Amino acid sequence: MSIDIDCSQLKVGTVIAYKMRPGEMLNHHEDKEWYGKITKTVIGTGRGADLVWIESLDEGYKGLTKYVLLEQIIRIEGNL
Repeated sequence: MSIDIDCSQLKVGTVIAYKMRPGEMLNHHEDKEWYGKITKTVIGTGRGADLVWIESLDEGYKGLTKYVLLEQIIRIEGNL
């Protein structure tokens, strides 16, 4: 699923909903929505993929960090 993302809304502290990529750990939950709070953005640098670093908000994974590509984002939830 690909949606148009307003990159100006992707700031540190913003909560996003996203899907895992095929082949990622837990891909048996391919329809599950995951949630994370943005801790860093890497957008428009011209050095590769645009992405955000998030801290997981999901039960059992809280506090873990990972990167999320923009095409994985399905919704911008807002700020905590």
